[in-house]
Amino acid sequence: MNTQKLAYDLALVYAQAQYTQALAENRVVVEPDNPQYPSHSLLLTEAFTDMYIELLNSPGLVEGLQEWEPKLLDTD
Repeated sequence: MNTQKLAYDLALVYAQAQYTQALAENRVVVEPDNPQYPSHSLLLTEAFTDMYIELLNSPGLVEGLQEWEPKLLDTD
């Protein structure tokens, strides 16, 4: 798998987890009339960007995860 793609996917999962945690801790208020509330976008963007840059700057970490990927995806 491409290192940039793996870093992108991992950063996306991280951002989603951070957003879910923020919702659970009531740090982000969901407004039914405005689901695109700016704080949602900002939280997701910052979490994603920070993790993506960190992963790209840590190639050993990403390469280590690449070695585990086939094992994690193996369903046999």
